[in-house]
Amino acid sequence: MALNMSVLADLVGETVIDKDAQTTPVADLVQEIGPDGIVGLYFSAHWCPPCRTFTPELIEFYTKFRETDPGRKMDIIFISSDKDEASFKAYLSEMPWKAMLYEEKDRKLKMSKKYGVHGIPTLVFIEADTGKLITTRGREGVGRDPTGKEFPYHPKSLVEILQGELLKGDASVQCDEMLSGKIKAFFFSAHWCPPCEIFTPDLVKTYEKIKADGKNFEIVYVSSDTSEESFQKYYKTMPWLSLPFKDPRIDELSIHFEVEVLAFDLSVFHGFPLLLKKSHSTTPPI
Repeated sequence: MALNMSVLADLVGETVIDKDAQTTPVADLVQEIGPDGIVGLYFSAHWCPPCRTFTPELIEFYTKFRETDPGRKMDIIFISSDKDEASFKAYLSEMPWKAMLYEEKDRKLKMSKKYGVHGIPTLVFIEADTGKLITTRGREGVGRDPTGKEFPYHPKSLVEILQGELLKGDASVQCDEMLSGKIKAFFFSAHWCPPCEIFTPDLVKTYEKIKADGKNFEIVYVSSDTSEESFQKYYKTMPWLSLPFKDPRIDELSIHFEVEVLAFDLSVFHGFPLLLKKSHSTTPPI
C-alpha cells in the first residue's frame, strides 16, 4: 500500500529536528513507521511544571514501547510552546524523539485548532499518513497503561467502559442488568469534599423522588475517596449504584466525561439535577 507522505508534512513541516540538531525529512519518518503508522504530537514546554512531570514518564513509555512490534509503528514529534529557542533546545535535549522546528509557530497554532488542544501537556495520537485523529487523551492513556497494552488508546464508548460489576449497597450486581435502557447520571464526588457532602443529601432526596415517580433512572457513584474506609462511610449515605473503590473504570470515566479535577458543577437534565463534570481546567494554556 502506497504511503501518503504529504499529510504529516503539511501539519509539521517538511523536516523535523532531533536533540543533536540533525534534521530528518518527515517523509522518511512516515516511511520508517510504515503502513498503519501512528504519530504522537506532544504539545509541551520546558516552563510548564506538569510537562516536566509527564515528560520522563513519556520517555520511559517511548523507550520500552518502541522495542515492541506495535511500537515500531509509532513515533512522537515534540510540538513546542517554549518561550525562546534556547529553552526549546534544552528541553529537546532530554527527548529521544524528534521535534517540529521551533520557528513553525503558525503550524503549531493550526494543529492546536485542528485537534482542539487548549493546554499542555497534551499528547495527540494521529494516523501518520492521513492525519486522522485517534485520541487527544494520549497523556492519560500512557499514564494508566505505561506498557502500551491498550495503545493507541482509541476512545471507549460508555458501554465498553462500564462492562463488569457495580456495587448496590453491600452486593455486587452486573452493570448491564442495572443500567440497560435507563437514563444514567454519574456522580463524581468524595467524602473529603465539603461541597460534595453538602450536596449529597439533596441529591438523595431528588433521587428518591424520581424513583418514587417510576422514572427509568439510575445514578452511579464515581469515587475520588482517598481510603476504602472513607469510601465505605460515604457510600452508606447513598441509595444508588457505585463503582468499587479504586476501580480502574474511574479513570476511564473521568477521561470520557473530561473530569480533570473534582468540582461542584450542577446541571439540569430532564427536570432533575445531575452532577456531571468540572467546568474549569487547571491545565496550563499552550
